[in-house]
Amino acid sequence: MIAASFSGNTEETLAALEATLTTPGMRIALTTGGRLEQFARARSIPLISYEWPGPPRTALGYGLFTILGVLGRIGAIDIEQGAIDRAIDALSDAVHRYGVDAEPNEAKRLATMMGHRLPVIIGADFLDVAARRFAGEVSENAKHWAFWTSLPEFNHNTLQALGSPNGAPRAIIPIILDAPAVHARNRRRVDETIRMMGEYAMDARVVDAGGDTPLEAIVRAASLASWTSYYLALLNGVDPTPVAVLDTFKTRMGSSATE
Repeated sequence: MIAASFSGNTEETLAALEATLTTPGMRIALTTGGRLEQFARARSIPLISYEWPGPPRTALGYGLFTILGVLGRIGAIDIEQGAIDRAIDALSDAVHRYGVDAEPNEAKRLATMMGHRLPVIIGADFLDVAARRFAGEVSENAKHWAFWTSLPEFNHNTLQALGSPNGAPRAIIPIILDAPAVHARNRRRVDETIRMMGEYAMDARVVDAGGDTPLEAIVRAASLASWTSYYLALLNGVDPTPVAVLDTFKTRMGSSATE
């Protein structure tokens, strides 16, 4: 088990780690400190600690690549160094693609499209994790409602809403994440989904994340999410950094289950 918590105080992570102590197995903790670090040290659980001055959502590199490194070292996954290198390069490339001076700029276009609408991010295939990340970035950075779902699951239920007698809701903007590495059948599902949305007069957009591998595509989509949410924050006139509502909620929840 890899127990990962940026602050080290995430209630669910601490509870899950503690629950594993009754059975034999490998455990590793990844954190910047907090109770998770204390818990790991007290029980001689291997600990990987790091420092990062920004909010948790900006530490994507530490959370993703450190875990990949651990899984590779213990033989749980087989991943080529070249795939890691391309994914890291994708993070740098995002600055040139989506930075303030970049034109044309997909991140700015998406932020403008979202405007006062509710984005529903649909991740095709393995990009479901990127869709989750995208919706979270929009909610936290732009203080803007956003939801996510996955495809093909979307095609088994939610798509039927196109048949609503009330017509296509103008307040919703579906954004489908696609990539060359997505399974061919799911790429066809993306095409058919966007075609049907058009037939029902629903405004929607497909975003090709690019990338040669699933990892690179996920990183590229996550980078686009960060830049898009940043520009949407500017359009909304809000500071993307603080998350006062989340802080209030955590305060009201009080102590964690492990205390």
